Amino acid sequence: MRVQIRKLKKESAANDEKSPTSSGTIFHELIASSLPEAEKSIERLAEEGQLLVQAGTETISWSI
Repeated sequence: MRVQIRKLKKESAANDEKSPTSSGTIFHELIASSLPEAEKSIERLAEEGQLLVQAGTETISWSI
């Protein structure tokens, strides 16, 4: 996940345009947001991604 986030951050830095990300991911939105840079670190974004995966897994397991 960190490799993918690092790649997205590099692409975002190379593409300074703030175009809509209709086909993007939540990471595209977070990177392009006005959050402080500390909140957009690779480690922080990876933690958020892991939380989303875990939340989705638990939600599904409760309904099964």
